[in-house]
Amino acid sequence: MLKMLLEMVRLGGVAASVVVSSLAFAQTSEPVLKVGAPQNFQVCDGYGAPNENGDGITKAASGFLGIFIPEPKSGDTGMRGLKVSAYSIEACTDALGNATRLLPQYHVRRASLLRARAIHRFGTGDKKGAQADLDAADIEGGQETDPFYQRSMALGNQLFHAYFALSNGQNERAAVLLRAAAKARPYSGAVQRLANAMLFNAERDADARYAALDRLATLNSNLRPLLMQEAVDRLDWAKVIETRAQIDFTPPKENQVGFLLENYPLVLARLFVDRFRADTLTSFALVASGRDAEGQASLRELEQRLVPLKADLPVGPDGRKPRRELRDAHRYLQAYRFALEKQLVAARANAELLAQAQRGGLQSVTAAIARGAIPHDGFGLAILRALRDAKAETPEINALEASLRDAKARHDREPITLGIDQLYAAVPSPETRQRIPKYAASKSFWGDTGNGFFLGTDGPIELVGFQGLNTTEAVVEELALLKAAQDTLAAGKERFALVDKDVVGRNTMHGYMGLGRPIASGYSVTLRVIRFGSEGPPRGYEAFAGRAIDAHEVVRALAPVYDVQVAPAES
Repeated sequence: MLKMLLEMVRLGGVAASVVVSSLAFAQTSEPVLKVGAPQNFQVCDGYGAPNENGDGITKAASGFLGIFIPEPKSGDTGMRGLKVSAYSIEACTDALGNATRLLPQYHVRRASLLRARAIHRFGTGDKKGAQADLDAADIEGGQETDPFYQRSMALGNQLFHAYFALSNGQNERAAVLLRAAAKARPYSGAVQRLANAMLFNAERDADARYAALDRLATLNSNLRPLLMQEAVDRLDWAKVIETRAQIDFTPPKENQVGFLLENYPLVLARLFVDRFRADTLTSFALVASGRDAEGQASLRELEQRLVPLKADLPVGPDGRKPRRELRDAHRYLQAYRFALEKQLVAARANAELLAQAQRGGLQSVTAAIARGAIPHDGFGLAILRALRDAKAETPEINALEASLRDAKARHDREPITLGIDQLYAAVPSPETRQRIPKYAASKSFWGDTGNGFFLGTDGPIELVGFQGLNTTEAVVEELALLKAAQDTLAAGKERFALVDKDVVGRNTMHGYMGLGRPIASGYSVTLRVIRFGSEGPPRGYEAFAGRAIDAHEVVRALAPVYDVQVAPAES
């Protein structure tokens, strides 16, 4: 009955639910530990084994003479994931004692192994041992003098301390740690999502969580559809309509710089599906806001979008079939046709019931309740509330509305679940000064270096991207944002907004004739940006004024970190 409310996803990315527990990982038969084996390092913390040429986590453990790719089972700075288990604890202990590979100067790697053992111990129920290992990781990492260690792995340790504090009921201490972590790296999407998700667990303030999601959506455009759904469930129709206008479904141009599109027509098809879903929500929000004519017009337009899906693509004037990739994308949409039509039918029914409730149509709503046609979510709550506001109510209707309100209130208090292994995968990867790419154009006389920024334009949209080899997602994300802020100020503007954001993890295949293994090779982040000053955003993008980012604040926060000199603004 309350399926939608009970299945609501709330805070995006890792912020779907953070219940802290020992996880009770299933105990299965484990292999026999091979003492001194290089694979024990990867079993422990997810990174390959170190050697005399690198620690495998901040510097690749390269092969012969330190100039060839890492040998199998050696670390290439890429994290392959970890499985929490008692066996993994043994692997960590063995790796920590492997003096041949784990050289004395490898403080970051030793700290990583200690932290990983803490995770395995926590996951298997040994909270005391987990806390001791995490404290030891802090001490070992404290010997690392690189300031980027503090912004990455040390900050990750702080998030784990907060996680452990929550598990022990120390909510106030956890809240202090989480606010400090969020303040330390305000432009890292992962840090902000993790900190805000766990902060909700500490304080259970649903309004603060909603406000946090709204803030996060400014720097993470992929969270805006989720914000729309949350706004529906809170009956915040103005936010639904506003946020829809801040989601740009305009596709990038084919082969556009910075966007890695393997199958461009399929990208268009997926955008079609996502846009359809967003517009069904908006049609109801328009009716709920008293803009019934606009809502009905939106529903009619949605119906017209589905008409081409009823038949295959026509042949061209020359009698030839469309390109294969176009036909594949159309078939993809045709496969979704039934689901999209079902969405449209539900949207129409909900909008009609809402309109009748607003007019005091008690009989129609009562009949809908009898046949189970009132959705048990924000839509249903809005219909029942509209009927009450129209002074047309019954004890049965009031009871149903009360049950929906109570279910939502209970749901809003539920903690957000986040497994400790999920937290490990999301915290910042270790960073060092040597892993920071040069802040310069990626294009050079010899071609694309794979490091640095790339720029382009698409009408009023500025394309600002940054790519980095052998670096972390958080670094590339921040450098792209810094470049966007720097160019905004150089153009004489003060603010910019992210229309879209694309993050790609890169791998390089090493081998022969298609056979080999992938080696982690950094990240690429592309931002689609609009710049503006006191005059506001360019025409057609007025809604993005509500997603403005202060370019001065970004520069003040990030330029000193990356030693970037910002040129004075154009006169």
